[in-house]
Amino acid sequence: MNGFSRLELQLKQGIRLRVLCLVLLGAAESAVWLMLPDLGLRLLSMLVLLVVMPLLCWPLLYPHADDAVDQLIWEPDLGSMQLLTLSGGWCQVERLYFSCSVPGLIQVLKLQRADRARPTWLIITPEQVSRTDVRRLHVVLRWAPPLGSHQATES
Repeated sequence: MNGFSRLELQLKQGIRLRVLCLVLLGAAESAVWLMLPDLGLRLLSMLVLLVVMPLLCWPLLYPHADDAVDQLIWEPDLGSMQLLTLSGGWCQVERLYFSCSVPGLIQVLKLQRADRARPTWLIITPEQVSRTDVRRLHVVLRWAPPLGSHQATES
């Protein structure tokens, strides 16, 4: 036991993820403009970016109801995490592959759900949860034992 209490996050819709995608598109467009010397190649590359970036960001901004997370319940001491999707189904998280937390800006989790073969990316902006929950999630991501790891036993 490490003494972490149960963490329940009720995720709301936010606009910061949309703004982040637009900023990334602008940064990519300006990078292409500055890097490529040929004007024709620049314009073609920028046009391709205008088509590709929305296709890449669409699943993040408008996920399917079975993929969109409505609620997250994490019990770090028990090594248990569950997700409630917008379609109303609960699913167990088997493993937390990657986590990154920048307080006040973004928190990213790469999860392996029991009902999916591919990992799920969960991106949480501060407007989606309360300030207290943002702080608690940051502390748990930083100090809790990794989800999916098992304690060593005596042989």
